[in-house]
Amino acid sequence: MLYAIGEIALVVVGILIALQINNWNQNNKDSTLLDQYYTNILADLQQTLDFMDRAIYLEGLFSEKANKSLAELKQPEDSINLDSLELWLTQMVGTVTFRIIDDSFESIKSSGHLSLIKDPELKNELTRYYGEIKRVEKMIDKNNAWLELTFGDYIRNNEVGFYYDRSGTLKNDHLKLPRESYRLSKQLNTKASNRHFKALRNMKKKTEELIISIQSVQ
Repeated sequence: MLYAIGEIALVVVGILIALQINNWNQNNKDSTLLDQYYTNILADLQQTLDFMDRAIYLEGLFSEKANKSLAELKQPEDSINLDSLELWLTQMVGTVTFRIIDDSFESIKSSGHLSLIKDPELKNELTRYYGEIKRVEKMIDKNNAWLELTFGDYIRNNEVGFYYDRSGTLKNDHLKLPRESYRLSKQLNTKASNRHFKALRNMKKKTEELIISIQSVQ
């Protein structure tokens, strides 16, 4: 009887040890997998930061040119430097495209492995961050489309009235510039205020904070 009980005890102990080893192996696999996700997400965030820096720089240039153009338009008509104004306006025709890199986050989310992140604050920070940066991306796309239809076409179609005389000197229809100055100023104010610049600066700060949060748990 005691022998049978001893055998049963050994079997139970063996099962418990096997379960513990299995749990340890699974936890080790989960930890390795999560660490790889963290590494991949950090790489994505760094690439996103690089794109942000470029976009912030270009948006800053657009804002600078817009403010210079606005200041020039406030000068008396016969004092406006047409060469500078034309240069600044043509330099602002383009728009800056911003694209987020979120492949790794989408991978951990779609695979159901988001549950591997045991820190609820970090999990919430990741979810909030990618939700917010996607909204910024959509906002920039929407504004760019509007700017192309307004400011871009406005300048490309030369509605300001620039022309060159026979000597090659840049001129402006003396009736057209005053008539268009209000509309042009309104367009330039949109460029100068530059919501993209402010949104990207804000997201850059949050990206850097998220990088620090992930590195602290690796």
